[in-house]
Amino acid sequence: YDGELADKDEPVRFLTLAPEIDNEDAIDSFRRTAAEWANANTHPNIVSVYDRDDDPRPWIAVEDVAGQPLDAVQSSLSPVETKAVVADVAEALRNAVLYNAYHLNLRPNHVWVVPDEEGVTGLVDEWGLERSVRTAIGETDVTPFTAPEVVSNPNAGDEQTDVYGLGALVYFTLTGQPPVTAGADMD
Repeated sequence: YDGELADKDEPVRFLTLAPEIDNEDAIDSFRRTAAEWANANTHPNIVSVYDRDDDPRPWIAVEDVAGQPLDAVQSSLSPVETKAVVADVAEALRNAVLYNAYHLNLRPNHVWVVPDEEGVTGLVDEWGLERSVRTAIGETDVTPFTAPEVVSNPNAGDEQTDVYGLGALVYFTLTGQPPVTAGADMD
């Protein structure tokens, strides 16, 4: 949802669980993942978390990014811009590990490309909220960017998973194609 916080002069996005989700494991996963994102969000290449709470149900208020998702602009990026975005994502992931936070769901639509005075900046968004909730309710969230260890064990994942995600993202930025084609055996 788009909205405003009383103490912010800028619009924010609110992320929350769908109203029909009342599964305690999903609620706990949302809370835990939101807390990890909030811990790591001090880095300039991580979408900022402004606030979070549990009332009336778990929610997190994050920066409303003035950019476009990587999958929407990949083909128009110059090699220098591509390098800048990839470097920014790598730095965001490196920094997040310092806070024991892992994305575990890195894909082009979770990276914002934002114009700045030096070209473009990459901002990492979402921090695995959707994946953690889907996993908690027993759904499998497998995409062409999903690391093999997560395909075989949805509860797995660590910094190596994010390294795989970064490699998959680099492949996409260079080729415009996902690293694994639809229908490929991912087990």
